Amino acid sequence: MEDQILNGIVARLSEIDSTVPIYTEQIKQGFSQPAFFVMQLDTAQAPGYNRRSSRNMLFNVHYFPDRDSLVPKADCRTIAESLFEPLRYVTTDYGLVRSNGLRYEIVDDVLHFFINFSVKVILEKEPVDKMQKIEREGNLGGD
Repeated sequence: MEDQILNGIVARLSEIDSTVPIYTEQIKQGFSQPAFFVMQLDTAQAPGYNRRSSRNMLFNVHYFPDRDSLVPKADCRTIAESLFEPLRYVTTDYGLVRSNGLRYEIVDDVLHFFINFSVKVILEKEPVDKMQKIEREGNLGGD
């Protein structure tokens, strides 16, 4: 599920601006800017009824503005504003998944846009050994 949400975020980012590169793995020295870097920060699962559970996933979309920009913080704020609406929903193989928390901060002229998703999951049923054949003998009466 996490990979599908990550892919959904990347797809939304490419819809916003297809000219900006999007990284999901380690960023190497000398990457081109502006650029997005999407990473999953953590995942937690809480038990629910029966086999159901709630899984919370937190993602961080970094935006690195152009190195030559004279107003990198303003560039980050502009991008942050453009991310709120498109990242409310992302598309997965299971359909649309709605985020339940969007916030951002700018640290050292880099935008950190946090997206939280909470999805319900149904855990697989544990296999149960079936009962073997049983033979029963009985008689009626007092014989």
